[in-house]
Amino acid sequence: MNFSYPRHFRSKIKGMEKAHIQWNDRVVGWYTVVMGNEGEPLGGGTAESLELSQRIAVAESIEKLEVLHGLSVEERQSFKCERFPTRCGMAAGFEPQATIHRAIAEGVERWVWSKWIDDGLEISEIKLPKLNDLSNYCFSIFDEVRFFKLEIHHKINNFPGKINFYATIGFKDGGAFPGSRICGPNVEFPPSYAT
Repeated sequence: MNFSYPRHFRSKIKGMEKAHIQWNDRVVGWYTVVMGNEGEPLGGGTAESLELSQRIAVAESIEKLEVLHGLSVEERQSFKCERFPTRCGMAAGFEPQATIHRAIAEGVERWVWSKWIDDGLEISEIKLPKLNDLSNYCFSIFDEVRFFKLEIHHKINNFPGKINFYATIGFKDGGAFPGSRICGPNVEFPPSYAT
């Protein structure tokens, strides 16, 4: 991956570590983590290809670095960082329009979770889709995995008029481990899960 961090973050980066994910004697994916200069993880990415896992890790690390070291005092006040210490709704990326869409999608995704958990919004459970090998590996550690979908119609400017919220909840040893994603209208299941 050919990428250089913005100058004001370069002293905060120690390097990037990567490892392949092997399952049934085959490499099914990659995990990459960007390490900070004190040995702390700044961002991680998991994907079928090494390049995509690196892109995800770099974007996640930039989001974290921006919140920790990049925002001015005025920006921190405007974003209410002290009251809401989170990166939710922040997005870093390599293509401007896609990055804007991901930031909006993350805000919508968090809103759906709050409506589901706090207000009892009904979200339909869907049957197990056909999964890729990386997803099968990840889901194999759980006792049970359930999938959910909500179709959302909205009027957000410069964003597709219909989007889908997908959630996956894995159950193991009495615990529930959720994950979710917002996808465009033509995606039947998140590409990171499906073949």
